[in-house]
Amino acid sequence: MAAKTATCKTMATQIANWLRLRAAFSNFLFWFMTLKFLDFLKTNTKTAYFDGRTINEIFNAPRPFLTRFLTSSYPLPPIALSMRQLLFTHLLFVFTCPNYGQDSLQLRQQIDKLVRFEAEIDVEKTPGFIIGIIDGDYTFILPYGTLLKDSLLPPDEHTFFEIGDLTQVFTASILCQLANEGKLDFNKSVNTYLPDSLKNQSAENVTVMDFLTHRTGLPRLPFGIGQHARDDGQLFSNYPLPYLSDYFLDFDFSSKKDRKYSYSPTAYAMLDFIFYQILSRGKMLDEYIKLKIFEPNDMPESYWGVGPAPTVGYDKAGHPAEPRVFKSFLPALGMKSTLHDLLNFLKANLNDNIFTQAHQPQIPTGIHKNTWAAMGWHVICHRKRPNIITHTGTSAGHRSAIAFVKETKTGVVILSNSPFGLNGLEFSILRMLNDDWKREKRRD
Repeated sequence: MAAKTATCKTMATQIANWLRLRAAFSNFLFWFMTLKFLDFLKTNTKTAYFDGRTINEIFNAPRPFLTRFLTSSYPLPPIALSMRQLLFTHLLFVFTCPNYGQDSLQLRQQIDKLVRFEAEIDVEKTPGFIIGIIDGDYTFILPYGTLLKDSLLPPDEHTFFEIGDLTQVFTASILCQLANEGKLDFNKSVNTYLPDSLKNQSAENVTVMDFLTHRTGLPRLPFGIGQHARDDGQLFSNYPLPYLSDYFLDFDFSSKKDRKYSYSPTAYAMLDFIFYQILSRGKMLDEYIKLKIFEPNDMPESYWGVGPAPTVGYDKAGHPAEPRVFKSFLPALGMKSTLHDLLNFLKANLNDNIFTQAHQPQIPTGIHKNTWAAMGWHVICHRKRPNIITHTGTSAGHRSAIAFVKETKTGVVILSNSPFGLNGLEFSILRMLNDDWKREKRRD
């Protein structure tokens, strides 16, 4: 009996010590997070308050703070919600990162600084985003914030996002495939690939390459498209291809003789006419891109047209935005994808293959210094640094960005659930990965 009693006491002591250790770890981790990422409201006495109580009062509570903080169901003030989201996301990364280890933690710490001090992303405007990084043979996935406001669930690599204008790099990739199959010549007039009923005589000197590099003179959106907008702001759901073809036929391309760069999703939307003509006797566009792009590069979650609903996005007013519905403009703005798929697409672009053709600078944009238009992509050229190949995308409720350096096999993908800009975060991460552009070319 005495031995049994001693065993029970030992077990009780071990449990008590474990509970003390858990509480100490919770308190330490909370302090670490608050000191590293958060700014407490301080009074004149320099006492930090949270939820109406001092920090010491919270730490001396019988229930460990971390457990109560993450599982509380009572209403929390906004600052508490943002702190809880940040802490939960950080813990999730630590325990679920695909490449968990010292390198992952150090990378997370470096990017946390970039997010806060360089990009200065406002978590109120952008509740959640996820970053994917490729550095040679290593892949890192870093979630931030939450999928929904006032929730704890962060985005992951299989969360669906609208990628908006980033769709154009896939459209250009399809055209490269068609060119390699001998079905298309970039330097021929666009009229060459249109039926007689759709030929525009003023476009006789406008080539397919002009469409790919935004040199057509077409505007961003067709004039008058707003007259067809739905009450909820949907621009493309009541604008079918016949409307777009009428706009193409009426547009006077001869009035834009200088052929300067002018960014135009409308030009990419009109490439649908080429696809329809070339692929009409074979597979349709959504089937062709699946066969030629998605399947060979392990992108099972990407789609054009109908597919799984993307995650909730928030418009610039902070309200949930309806997913875009398209009856035209799919080749310009209509693709949905996940971080998993876009990282695989990025890997394919980092290697010398069919995608390389689309990376070649074609014409200076004249907007940003050293920025050139390629086929779908934009290229930032610098005499003393490697080229950065990049593109961004925006929808009513989402934002996307890809940027990579082929010479060093480094790249970044970012997907967020708001249309607000990422303030160049992808470039800051690339600069950090490349040791402030001092890294030498990676040898295979």
